[in-house]
Amino acid sequence: MHFISCDSDNFFSIFIFKNNIKKLKKQVKPIRILINEKQITDNLTALLFQIDSRKGGRPSKHSGAATGFCD
Repeated sequence: MHFISCDSDNFFSIFIFKNNIKKLKKQVKPIRILINEKQITDNLTALLFQIDSRKGGRPSKHSGAATGFCD
């Protein structure tokens, strides 16, 4: 049986490393949410543009409510 000697310096550095990882994970989560929201809104805009272009190229009056512009 082998024992790994872990002095106090190594233990402390591992503890700090684990804490840093936890902090980074907390910071990354909101960034991922923002990225996903941006992708969703970009995809939604592209989808609405495709739907409007199929109708004859003019934006519908309903899309004006979302964009702030009216026909």
